[in-house]
This record gives sequence, C-alpha cells and structure tokens, in this order.
Amino acid sequence: MHFPKLTGFTGTIEIERINDRELAQEIQTLLVKGKFLNPGKLTFEQTKQAFDRFKQDFHLGYPGLLGESTAKILLDLHDPVDEDSPSNRPQDMPVPPETKISAPDRGRPITIPKLEVVYLGEPILKGGHFSWAEATKNGTRIPASVGVVDGILKVAEAMEEVRDYMGGKSITINSWYRDPASNRAAGGATKSRHLSGDAVDFVVSGVHPKETHRRLESWWGSRGGIASASCFTHLDCRGYAARWSYGF
Repeated sequence: MHFPKLTGFTGTIEIERINDRELAQEIQTLLVKGKFLNPGKLTFEQTKQAFDRFKQDFHLGYPGLLGESTAKILLDLHDPVDEDSPSNRPQDMPVPPETKISAPDRGRPITIPKLEVVYLGEPILKGGHFSWAEATKNGTRIPASVGVVDGILKVAEAMEEVRDYMGGKSITINSWYRDPASNRAAGGATKSRHLSGDAVDFVVSGVHPKETHRRLESWWGSRGGIASASCFTHLDCRGYAARWSYGF
C-alpha cells in the first residue's frame, strides 16, 4: 500500500486543521496499523487522541502537530520491525566520549528536560561510571522529554549494578538513547526501547557478548529485556521480562 500524501509531506500542520481527506485517511490507516486506533468507523476525536498517544509513545514533541519527522515515523508503522524480527539488525557503533569522567573539566554543557544543564563529562549518577556523553552520543541525541531522562537514569542505575556483577570490568557503550531519526539510521526496531532512553547496548571488556548475556540473563530476571548479539549485549528496564536474539 502506498501513502503518497505522507511520503511527500513537507512543512507542519495541526492535525485538527487537515482538510485533505486523503492525507487524513493515510494517517488513520497507519494509526490502526500501529495499534493506536481500532479499525472501523472513526471519529475525528478518536483519531486526534490516537495521534497524540502515538506522539507520546515515540517521545515526539508538539502534541497535535504533524511535521516531516512525524510523517516519516508514521510511515514506519506500515511495515514495522519488531525487536525479535530477523530484520532487526541495529548497527550503532560506539563513539569514544569526547570528555571522560576522569578528565579535569566537565566538558561541554547540554540542556535536557528535568535536569536542565548537565555536562558531557559528568557521571549520570553521583560517583558513577557512565556519563552523559555516553548516553547521548556526545550530545548529538538530546533527550526529548522528561520520560526519556527518567529512562536514562534507570539504565544508569542498572549499568552500575551490571558493572559490579561483572567484577568491576570496564564497559563500552555502543548505543543508549536514540531519537527517532538515529533509531531509523541505526536500523533499530520500530518501537525500540532506545527511543525511551531505558535501553542500552554494551560490551564488557574482556568478555564475549554471548558470555555476558549468558551470565546476566537469569540475574536480570523480570526487570526488563535482555538480548544477545555477537558484538553487543542489549539490556533494558521495561519492567517485565523479554528475551530474544538478534541472529548475528
């Protein structure tokens, strides 16, 4: 099925001001496909509420507003990539922190929801081993909402536990928070937990990722998801057990 109106959409418009019937139908079809809207005879209010839930789930700002980036994410709902799908093969390579926690200065400041100004070289948790540079790819992925910041804080706590459990070995972060554009570029799942900030892909120094997964799986239990790949281990804080393998 083709979606010419959304594919060629430019600019911004409030959802309630859309007069193009074909564009409105494309939005409704994709919201149904993404399970934000039940099929059948749909009212405008139902569509608007579903659109707002969609934007909230993907941590997109400006409720009720359709823009070019929102249109692209809507289109992703037509052929979604599930986390346990063979086509979920994320490639998000690690980037060295531009300022390490051990550096004499705190690095560049960034402004994020809830905490306002933080510094890339600062530990996310006081006395911790993981920095805002690692969570945000050196400040190139600014958290979009308080919910994303809360997700990052949860993962930071979990990763301190992982580090202790793995004997204090150093850990390289491959991928932490991803905004929708970087998630798409990385080839992540359509509804990846990385969009919420509460997921991380990492490598423990001197331990093969498959072995890391084996050692952590039962320990992590029902606190969240954990998945294996040949080049990283995935862990998230969704609050219930989820298990899968990336197949590579």
